[in-house]
Amino acid sequence: MRTAISCATWTLAACATLFALPASAATIIVDNTNNAVGDTFTFTGAWSSSTVTTGGLFQGNDFWTHRGSQGAATAKWEPTIPVAETYEVFVRHTTGSSRNTAAQFIVDYDGGSQTVLVNQGINGGTWISLGTFPFAVGTAGAVRLIPTTSALIFTVADAAKWVSAGPTPTKSSTWARVKRLYR
Repeated sequence: MRTAISCATWTLAACATLFALPASAATIIVDNTNNAVGDTFTFTGAWSSSTVTTGGLFQGNDFWTHRGSQGAATAKWEPTIPVAETYEVFVRHTTGSSRNTAAQFIVDYDGGSQTVLVNQGINGGTWISLGTFPFAVGTAGAVRLIPTTSALIFTVADAAKWVSAGPTPTKSSTWARVKRLYR
């Protein structure tokens, strides 16, 4: 005889306790200013703060721009990940004339890194998904932005967001153990 177990009538905390699941981190936003303790935004090279845009709202107080003719530069958002699990990673930018149509974002996650190109000439003021990746607890994960070196093109650095997508699937995950117990 099989016994069905459901968390539908329990609180998330009670269900997580029953199945020994860690509490989810939900959402982490790292902006270019005013971040939670442990979350950081850093940059190298010449960047300028701006609040002037016609291409979508920005996160927080401002956003940063880098003109390709200003030389090499980088921007980096580093969250403090409280729970090791899978997160969908997003970035935000404003649009305008002469924006980078192939902004190079690099997601550093638990197990590697992946480069994703984003057209900053469209979709201003919205969160753009870079994909879903596993992250370990701590500050080892990041999103890096490498601006173009094309002289008349602007690259925008505004904010990055990590949204919990749940436990990273493994063969020994709690859900796999529960399935085996109640087959």
